[in-house]
Amino acid sequence: MRGLDDLPLFACGFRPMFLAGAAFAALAVPAWILLHAGGATAWHALPAQLWHGHEMLFGFGLAAAAGFLLTAVPNWTSTPFRAGLPLAATSLQLAFLPAVIAMIAPPLLRTANRNRVLLLPLAALWACDAVFLWAAARADVRLASLVLAVTVDLLLVLVTVIGGRIIPAFTANALRMRGEAPGTRTTAWLERALPGAMGLLAFADALAPTAT
Repeated sequence: MRGLDDLPLFACGFRPMFLAGAAFAALAVPAWILLHAGGATAWHALPAQLWHGHEMLFGFGLAAAAGFLLTAVPNWTSTPFRAGLPLAATSLQLAFLPAVIAMIAPPLLRTANRNRVLLLPLAALWACDAVFLWAAARADVRLASLVLAVTVDLLLVLVTVIGGRIIPAFTANALRMRGEAPGTRTTAWLERALPGAMGLLAFADALAPTAT
């Protein structure tokens, strides 16, 4: 009997995540249009745009980020990807990010890979999701709006770190394939400072959201 490990859909991390993200966006956008046009709310007294922001960030956005990480980490750490049931189970709301972290943390920490820093914004994103759901249950518009602003900043931290790692590498590989010397340079202090600066922006938005 074939298990989930044998299904092609769960053979690579990006496959179910990218597929789910695309399907979710295709369903959520029409739902948002209906909510917006009808003036309805999805969560108690929260405005519809906060539901839209949450679903695009924690639904579509994190599915794409998780798909990338679940594919990239095995390559970064030379660890075979084996997920199966854990990968299929990540559709649960607050279980999603802990499941992703549980799958990528062991190889990152075991190999002391420099990308293990990504575990911090992922954990912070989980906290943001939990706080947003708590704010939604209490119809706290101000707190829900604040959480979404911080979430955007944390996703930008991920983009900054990942972009700083893969864009130079992909560019260099493409140039080599064309028979050209890459000529790329890495500035270590700048590479370390930029994610830290983005992290400070998230912290500043959490403390004084109207000042940034």
